[in-house]
Formats: sequence, C-alpha cells, structure tokens
Amino acid sequence: MTTCITVMGTGLALRGPDGSMVRAVEGMYKQRAIVFRSFGAGICSCCCAVAVIAWIKMHTVPALICTATIFWGLVSIVRYTRHFLEFFKFNEDEVVSLDDILGADLVNKENIVKQLGVGSDTLVRLLGAVTTSRQHTPDTDV
Repeated sequence: MTTCITVMGTGLALRGPDGSMVRAVEGMYKQRAIVFRSFGAGICSCCCAVAVIAWIKMHTVPALICTATIFWGLVSIVRYTRHFLEFFKFNEDEVVSLDDILGADLVNKENIVKQLGVGSDTLVRLLGAVTTSRQHTPDTDV
C-alpha cells in the first residue's frame, strides 16, 4: 500500500499537469491514516499468529510466557505510538507554504538554483519573472 502511494504520488507530483504537486501531496496526506491503521492491523495480526503458534507448538507454561511477552510488546507499541502522535501533532491551520519563500524579495534566486543543483540561467530568469509578475498582480483577497 505505501509503495503504491509513494510511487504514484511522486509520479503525479513530478510528471503531472499544473497543480499536480499540490494534488499529490494532499492525496498522500489523506491516505496516511489508512496506512497507519493498516500497518497497526498487520503488526497485531502477526503477533496474534505468533501467540497461536506458541500455544500449538509449546506446553502451557512456555506458551503462557510467550503470550504474556507478546501482549506486553503490543501494549508498549500502542503506548509509544500514542506518545509519538501527541508529540508530532500540529495545527492544520498553521501549515507551511512555499509561496512565502519563493515570493520574497529577500530570497536570492541564484542561491535557490544552486541548492537545487541546476545551473541554468533560464531558470534564474524564470524565477525572477514569476516573482515580478506576482508583485504586479493585484491581490484578490478580500
């Protein structure tokens, strides 16, 4: 599942029409909850299968020890996952946009091109033209 989302999302972002980068990122972001749940279900299923095999193959005491260890591991995974979810939680209204970086007059366009690893003068002129055209277009925000 994650491989398909990653390959298709990056393919859309890199080779799609105008606006496909935003569409790909938003689509991948929407799928993350399903991916996390599927991953959790896979981990739980695998642990349950190991516990069943332990009860089939072992005597009662070793099987009980294995089951208790597996249960402790699952509880620990859930506990740490909740901790990490709380730690990395952020407000959706405060997400970062690249418009503030690419549209700023203080940004040296040549340095952006060098950091991207592209040495084209045409790209530098294009970035300058995009920034200039953004400055001349009236704001449509009301």
